Amino acid sequence: MAYYSALVSLVQLLEEISRYDHDRYRNFLLRNKQIIKALHEKFSLLLMSLEDYSSKGDEATDCLERRIRDASYQAQDIIESQILNVIHSKDESPSILYLQKVKGEVDSIMEEVMRIKESHKTENFQLNYYSEESGSSASGMVGFDEHLITIKAQLCGESTKLRIIPIVGMGGIGKTTLTRNIFDDKLIAYYFYIRVWVTISQDYYNQKVLRSIQASINVSNKESREVEDGELPEYIYKHLKGKKYLIVMDDMWDTKVLNDVKSILPNDSNGSRIIITTRLLDVANYAATFVSFHQMEFLNKEESWNLLRNKMFAQEQCPPELEDTGNIIAHNCRGLPLAIVVVAGVLSKVNRTRYDWEKIAGNVSSVVTENDEYFSKILYLSYNHLPHHLKPCFLYFGAFPQDYEISVSRLIKLWIAGGFLRPIESKTLEEVAEEYLEDLSKRNLVLLTKNRSNGKLKSCSILHDLLRDLCTQRLRYENFFQLIDENQCFSSKVVESLHIAKGMDNICHLRIHPSNLSCIGAEDIGSHVHSILCICYGYMTCYNLFAFASAFKLLRVLDALHIEFTSFPNEIVELFHLM
Repeated sequence: MAYYSALVSLVQLLEEISRYDHDRYRNFLLRNKQIIKALHEKFSLLLMSLEDYSSKGDEATDCLERRIRDASYQAQDIIESQILNVIHSKDESPSILYLQKVKGEVDSIMEEVMRIKESHKTENFQLNYYSEESGSSASGMVGFDEHLITIKAQLCGESTKLRIIPIVGMGGIGKTTLTRNIFDDKLIAYYFYIRVWVTISQDYYNQKVLRSIQASINVSNKESREVEDGELPEYIYKHLKGKKYLIVMDDMWDTKVLNDVKSILPNDSNGSRIIITTRLLDVANYAATFVSFHQMEFLNKEESWNLLRNKMFAQEQCPPELEDTGNIIAHNCRGLPLAIVVVAGVLSKVNRTRYDWEKIAGNVSSVVTENDEYFSKILYLSYNHLPHHLKPCFLYFGAFPQDYEISVSRLIKLWIAGGFLRPIESKTLEEVAEEYLEDLSKRNLVLLTKNRSNGKLKSCSILHDLLRDLCTQRLRYENFFQLIDENQCFSSKVVESLHIAKGMDNICHLRIHPSNLSCIGAEDIGSHVHSILCICYGYMTCYNLFAFASAFKLLRVLDALHIEFTSFPNEIVELFHLM
């Protein structure tokens, strides 16, 4: 969906210039009024024509979307470069003449869009969205009753020994949902003096896990910040000593994690418990201290339909004409709870008619196979049915690391500065962004946390690791974001191969770990980057950030929240387009 966000960002820039919103645009517009007006009209018309455009994901539409993306990026880069030339009293370069070629390219693109839209009218799979909320926000437990009763009994049983309770099953089968239901139970909350929830994930980082445990212990924020990394084991032991605790370690991939954590926990024979969830049988076998672990099974046909019906209708009755089709949809999810929840999010945005549900049922049937790829296809079904304006915002979550909780206010600022939001009359961009987030949440794609005091959105995160994987795959496939992780090697040969394979010269958004800032430069990535997100766990001192960033003259967004500065970076004043 890089093409749509690039187009929205360009149209907003052209509107700003056309309205004289900023004095900095005045001289540029006086020199180029005719071409700017023509581009504004053509790109705005193109944007309007895409509102009911449905991407098939075939080679023809992929090629068209790349043309839209490249034309939008090219026009924006040329315009912003020329604005800098005018400000610095430089002569306009011949590149302004390329805007005439861009204008001709837009005409050609419009013809192709019209042709594809006409061909899509004959396709069977065209969905009509409606604005009403889903009939259900229920997240009831279906098919887990036996596990629920047994695990609660093990948690509150007579044994005083420190016990470990493993829950194992494939991704999306409901391990976390079951465990969270137990963790939040009032009886469990009363029984244990301290409860700690830690998400482990594949990228295990010991200090991050210890910090998560520390944060769950009831201490002031001020005291938490004063604890050094080396003091964490002693700190955690001291605050758990003599107390009955429950620790949940969610999504464990390696027994080393369990050993590391167990080594710092007190064992006072007071009935403390540890629950782990994992996809790996070896980890579950290793951890089990009761007779065996809890193996999560697929939902049967009846349970699958009950879950889908609960998600869609809550306490209401399902219309009789939808029951047969609903049963087919639920059955085709193959008993995987997360798949059912995601498909429910798709169903919540289409008309409640047998005709529309049968189209979903037919598509689910075609993508659900016996191999491991079927779940990804179901997730892609949810993504493909997002409206155009939500797709880039959803994919943006893939730019953040796994298990990263994002401040809503921060995310909204990034969306606005990046030009991802289309203005809506009588609403601020902040209000538009919150509506986008609420919509993504209702589609079971994003998890939102609200402040208890005022009910306002506080933080957000991707609902599941597999959904984040989908986002990162699309980010790379569409050349939307370049993701440079910690300790990633960038030799000249690697960079050259990335240029050839991925077209890094067209990279517009970059997420980079601060430790890599000294390893690469504009010559490696291309000088057209508009956004740089410097993200890591914790905070880092970085002395060359703005020397690095200043190479990107068209930069509009620079997120350096995780970087500590010792002095004001003078290079920032040279970043004219920074929002």
